[in-house]
Amino acid sequence: MRILLVTNAFGRVTNGPAKFAHHLLDVASMLPGHEVRILTEDLQGPDAEAALQAGQAYTLALQIPGWAKPFGQFWRMKPYYDRALAIRKTYPWDVLVYINAFQGGYALWRGHVPVLGMINDYILAQASWQNALRNPGQARHFMFKCVERWVARRLPLVMTNSHYLASVLAKEYNVLINRLPVVYKTVDVAKFSFKPNRAWPEPGQPWHILFVKTNYQVGGLPELCQALGALPQHNFTLEVVGPTAPYHAHIASLVAAHANISLLLPGSLPQAAVHQRLYAAHIFCVPSRQEALGIANMEAALAGTPIVSTTTGGIPEVLDGGAAAYLAPAGQPQALANALLACITQPDDRAARQARARAFVVKTFNKKHMLETFVSLCRQGVVANNV
Repeated sequence: MRILLVTNAFGRVTNGPAKFAHHLLDVASMLPGHEVRILTEDLQGPDAEAALQAGQAYTLALQIPGWAKPFGQFWRMKPYYDRALAIRKTYPWDVLVYINAFQGGYALWRGHVPVLGMINDYILAQASWQNALRNPGQARHFMFKCVERWVARRLPLVMTNSHYLASVLAKEYNVLINRLPVVYKTVDVAKFSFKPNRAWPEPGQPWHILFVKTNYQVGGLPELCQALGALPQHNFTLEVVGPTAPYHAHIASLVAAHANISLLLPGSLPQAAVHQRLYAAHIFCVPSRQEALGIANMEAALAGTPIVSTTTGGIPEVLDGGAAAYLAPAGQPQALANALLACITQPDDRAARQARARAFVVKTFNKKHMLETFVSLCRQGVVANNV
């Protein structure tokens, strides 16, 4: 089976969908007889350039005028579809898969080729006309939700990345749950050595807390700062990776009231540098307010970094229901402080959870199983498209 994956995020491997797209390139070597190639406008990275040179990726030259950028997802629809049809003349793909199902609306409307889609978060599904009326800035999200819902109801299958996300979409979009199969994202286990033992701080020395998320508000950074401040008996070095310079002043203000927190703001970093920081940190903590799955927690688990997070969304699915980490309800700084304190003060339990986290991620998010599931669903989608 030949599959063409459409994604506008590929070169800058900083989020789950982009990482997922790179993993799909291994289909040809791990599942002989099948192949996935990528169509993208984003080739700014060495791995993406290598895929282009190897014939695994195709580029789309796309210019979106400044006035149209808020609606860039609509602007992309026809150019991507036209380019996909042109590629089919030399790479006769069997199915067109959109990593963002929304963008497949035009191809679905044309109805000429088999189309499948993926939905990777529930940001649009949570939009409402009530919020749009109260806040004009939310009107665009609600409009996008209407399109995504239209697409989800008409595609034969919509792949999701967690059972939690599938349940949200089934309710919000009125789609049967069996048409929302789960394809878990995966991580490259070979890239991570398991190093659970750290030079744990002596009394009075700071605990190094690593936070990695560009959207630090959604990632729960304000609650994390409050939680650390609620533990004055301990000192902390809080390293915040992802947010760029324009947001640093606001982040610094979140920490300013807490004398026991020192702040590091390296900005946006390449994946290799983020992985190095996982080994330097004592605790990985992104107490997200919403999260469909959470690739970063998988990476921390593989590295052996203790994890403190929240029970929101698909996070428990990554962390063995909470048995492989310390979890607190989202948006509750005191509960988060209690979870952090348990991680700090219970070394034997912490070590057990570190080991359990890696074992669970290795077993549950196996790359070959993910690729097999993806290809099988594409095959089912082609059959359903032709019915």
